[in-house]
Amino acid sequence: MQGIEFLQRWFAFEVRYLYETESISIRALKPLVDCILSLECLMISEKKEAALASPQREQQCLCTIRCLQSFCACLSRLAADALRDRKLVELNHEPEVLVLASVIRWRDKLESDARNESQNLLMTKTTKAQFFDIDYHPHASLLNIDAGDIAFVAMNNTAVERCHNLIFQFKELRDAIWGRRECLDHIDAHLDRDETLTSSIKAFELAYLHCKRLILRPCNLV
Repeated sequence: MQGIEFLQRWFAFEVRYLYETESISIRALKPLVDCILSLECLMISEKKEAALASPQREQQCLCTIRCLQSFCACLSRLAADALRDRKLVELNHEPEVLVLASVIRWRDKLESDARNESQNLLMTKTTKAQFFDIDYHPHASLLNIDAGDIAFVAMNNTAVERCHNLIFQFKELRDAIWGRRECLDHIDAHLDRDETLTSSIKAFELAYLHCKRLILRPCNLV
């Protein structure tokens, strides 16, 4: 009887242990899952926006901004969990910074194309297709971004380079997050052990911080 009682208690312990372990893992992975879900909504909206014509496109642009705001909010929570150095974590990622960086990037591309008019038209179209894989410049009017601020930032080469880098790191981070949607069942609940994800988050956080300083502190451009 003692042996049977021991086995029953051991079985009850194992069941409880597995339940608690699973619950802890679910709570630990929630920031990543929230990012994946919000990113999916953002990508769907971006795809619809690209396929629509005006005026439906303008309406979809507003949906894209809302999705971007949601994704940015989820990014802050994910970064806080994944990065050990909390000094690198931006508590409030503002979509306006990404949109303005995208506008500066788009403007710089147009000026670059104007300086290289001798290029083949097909090559130009191909370059644009590669360049504008993530592009939020049409959304600037929805966020009341001032044209004067854009022109002021665009005059500074350092600001332009940092805007390019921010959008690049944003794309890299999106790819890293999206790539984990199929391995949630066996991913380590300790997100800080995922070197690829943490390095992508850290690179984005640094790029965002540098870009935000230039954009929100115009005195740095003088």
